[in-house]
Amino acid sequence: MTSQFRSSRHTKEILVYDWRDAEELAAWYMRGTLELEAVALTRSGADGGIDVRSATAAAQVKHYASPVGAPEIQKAKGASHGSEHALFFALSGFTKQAIEYASTAGVALFSYTIYGDVTPRNAPARMLLETAPQNAARIAEAKAAQATKEALEKAAQATKEALEKAAQSARERQKTLEQLHQAASTLAVRSQHGEAIVLELLRAAGELEVRVQQQDVVGDATFEFIMVEYSSYYRTERQPKGARWETAQRLVQILEWAREGRWFSWKGVNVRYSPAVIERAAEEFLALYKEVTGLERLRELLPHEWAATLCDWELREAQISALVDEAAFTDEEAIPDTAEMARRVAAGLGTIADDSVTLHSRWRHEARGPRDDEACDLVARLNPLGLTEDRCLRRLYSTGSRSAFLSGSDQRFPLASKPADVEMLRETVNDTGPRNAVRGDHEVFPAPLQRLKQVRYEMDLAEL
Repeated sequence: MTSQFRSSRHTKEILVYDWRDAEELAAWYMRGTLELEAVALTRSGADGGIDVRSATAAAQVKHYASPVGAPEIQKAKGASHGSEHALFFALSGFTKQAIEYASTAGVALFSYTIYGDVTPRNAPARMLLETAPQNAARIAEAKAAQATKEALEKAAQATKEALEKAAQSARERQKTLEQLHQAASTLAVRSQHGEAIVLELLRAAGELEVRVQQQDVVGDATFEFIMVEYSSYYRTERQPKGARWETAQRLVQILEWAREGRWFSWKGVNVRYSPAVIERAAEEFLALYKEVTGLERLRELLPHEWAATLCDWELREAQISALVDEAAFTDEEAIPDTAEMARRVAAGLGTIADDSVTLHSRWRHEARGPRDDEACDLVARLNPLGLTEDRCLRRLYSTGSRSAFLSGSDQRFPLASKPADVEMLRETVNDTGPRNAVRGDHEVFPAPLQRLKQVRYEMDLAEL
């Protein structure tokens, strides 16, 4: 394999092949040797014949095979108007007339070879070459000045930001001081009533202490009575013989039948129900269920408040049963209008007047009914009186024959109704559609029942 060909006429590598290379050579020389600043090539034909510009000079480059004459120099001089220095680079040198004109006009002439060698050809060119170190110093000074300027601007910006931040901080401190002043003024106003506030707090604390003391000294007999009476509302879904209560599951079924106007056989007789009265019975049942299961509220009751609550529940459960009874009609009867229905319900509810003092009588004479140990066990675990841990079980069992926990307490449910059945009843009641029912306490709960409600709060519970 032979080596790369090289002509015997060229002892050095050729660097400049065309006018583009010539322009790049001129820019390189101006930047590196003459130490001119911001040297760059111009776009072709865009700058009046000027091929290279710097911050202070304009140069024209001619890659001709013959020397450049004076007319070309004159054109370059005119095109460099506005620049401190005019430069001309030529491959084949300059004519005598061109050199004389350039020296007179102050145009620096440089010739170059295809090997990249550049030579000054007149006095302005040599002067420019001699002042190159000064140009370098001037460029360095300009760069230093620019760097200083940028540093000062940066410092000024940082100072401005710091001042703005300090001003913002001052505004925030001022706002905080104003808020503190306002708070101090408010406190000063409130301090005028400080004695009344302290007395009110002491009164509230005293009431709380009395409530705790009253709850702590509940006698065993009263405690057992409350627990047994409350546990009577936790029952199995299966009604014992002679039981008199309604469950959520049964109310759902009756309400659906009543709305559909369906007849069904009961003890050999075809009956149907008034939707209006059954809906009200269902609403009363849901309200009673919410109170019976509201343990947080019950734990705040004092003994005399428990007495009123239990009396109220007993009366309301009797009301629910009476409503269901009075809502039933045989196939020989027509469901009456609103006014007649109200009178019929009033007459039926009047029959429970004697039962309204049953609980009061049991409390006064301690004539308690049968005790359901499973229900008592469940209620003791629920702790409706809000006693300390295990105290409810211990005190309840110390008053009876019980000495150990029973199993199966979870088979008792409030008002004999599982939570799922209660939720189904609530959804059924809410899904009513258009109603033509008897509405309002003054219709469904007439005067006899209102008198019973008044009686239950007037009962003498002094022996508690």
